[in-house]
Amino acid sequence: MNPPFSKPHRWVERWHEHGNGIALTVMSKSSWFDKLWNDTNIACVALQPTLKFVGGPIFMPTMMWAIGHDNIRALHNIGTVR
Repeated sequence: MNPPFSKPHRWVERWHEHGNGIALTVMSKSSWFDKLWNDTNIACVALQPTLKFVGGPIFMPTMMWAIGHDNIRALHNIGTVR
């Protein structure tokens, strides 16, 4: 799941309720970010600032989040998992 970086709240809530998958979001000082960060069933990885999309570099710090055993295991291929 890759929500719009400007308004991810609704997308993140639906992904969280679904309870399975991987999400790419920006780092944020928001309630949805705190909810994910404090959920012990979710793993996350802070992505390197050199990460680029096809259209160019990402200009904001980003995170990958995972819910579900297989998805959390997949994050270990990306970086240090919290």
